[in-house]
Amino acid sequence: MLVGNESVLRLLERALAQGRLSHSYLLSGPAHVGKGTLAMIMARAANCQDDAPPCGSCVPCQRIQAGRHADVVVLAVEEEAGHKAISIDAVRDLQHQASLKPYEGACRVFIIDGAEFLTEPAANALLKTLEEPPPQVLIILTTVNADALLSTIRSRCQELNLRRVAEATVAEALESRWGADADEARRLARLAQGCVGWAVRTLEDPAVLETRARRLERLAALASASLEERFSYAAELAALVPQQRTALRETLDLWAGWWRDALVREAGRPELILDADAPASDASGRMSRGELVATIRAIHRTAELLDMNVNPRLALEGLMLTLPGQPQSGGKGAR
Repeated sequence: MLVGNESVLRLLERALAQGRLSHSYLLSGPAHVGKGTLAMIMARAANCQDDAPPCGSCVPCQRIQAGRHADVVVLAVEEEAGHKAISIDAVRDLQHQASLKPYEGACRVFIIDGAEFLTEPAANALLKTLEEPPPQVLIILTTVNADALLSTIRSRCQELNLRRVAEATVAEALESRWGADADEARRLARLAQGCVGWAVRTLEDPAVLETRARRLERLAALASASLEERFSYAAELAALVPQQRTALRETLDLWAGWWRDALVREAGRPELILDADAPASDASGRMSRGELVATIRAIHRTAELLDMNVNPRLALEGLMLTLPGQPQSGGKGAR
C-alpha cells in the first residue's frame, strides 16, 4: 500500500475506471518515496481479475505481490565496466518479451527501475518500443532524476511525480501499519524527510540507525580534519563504488541533512532541526549562513556528478576541498 501521494493514486484509479491506462509511465521522485511500491500496484491493477482493481486477493494480485508472476518483469540496474547501467541487451530482451502474448495474465508489465541509468544505445532502443508499443504491454520507468532521461523518452510516457510525504502521515502509517510506538514513529518520520521506505526499513532493522550514527561521527570529525585525512576518507568512500553505490548516496544525503541542521541552528530555529541527537562540530557553529548554504549545494552537486558516472574519487576529493573548516597538512581528524 502506498503511503501519501493520494492525488497520483486518484489519477490512476480514474484511468483504470475509464479504461484509459497509458501504455507507458514515468514515476519520478526521491529514493524510498514509494515509486517501486506504486509500480507494483499498477502491475497488479493491470492484471487483477476483480471489478475494482487491484483487489490484492485474486491469484494474479497475489502472484505479483510475491514476485512470481510470469508477465511482470523488473529490469534492474547492473554494473557495467565499473559503472551503473541498464544495457542494450537488457532492453533487447524486453523488446523480445514484449512481442509475445501474456503468458498467464491480461497484460505484460515491464518495470525499468532506475531508468536514468539506461545507456545511450539502450535508451534509443527503448524509444522505438515506446513509439510503437505492442498491445497488452505496460512499461513503467522509475527514476530519482527525470532530467537525466532523453526528452523524447519523457515525452512518450505519462509522468507521475511522487513527492515527499508529510511527517505526520509517515508517523501515522508507521504506527497503524507497521506497529511502531508513537515516540519511535515520530522520530523516524522526522529523520525520513518524507521517504516512507527509509522509515520502514529502519523500523525493521535497527542497525540502519547504528550505521547512520557512525557516518555522522565521521562527518563531524571531517570539519576539523587535515587535508590528507579528508582525501583518505574520499578514497574510502570512492571504494564503495560500484558494489555499494547506494550506501555512498545515502552518506551524501545524510551529510546534506547534517549541514541543513547546522543552517537551521544558525538561523535560530531549533524547532526545525531534524536530528537533535546528531554530533555537532565547533567548525559548523562558526560558519556564516552563506557558507552553510554553499556547503549543502556542494554536497548536492557531488551527488549529481556521481549519478552522471563521474569518477567518484575525483568528485569526492573536490567535495573535500570545499568542505568548511581550516584543514592543515597534519593533525587529528576523522578516524
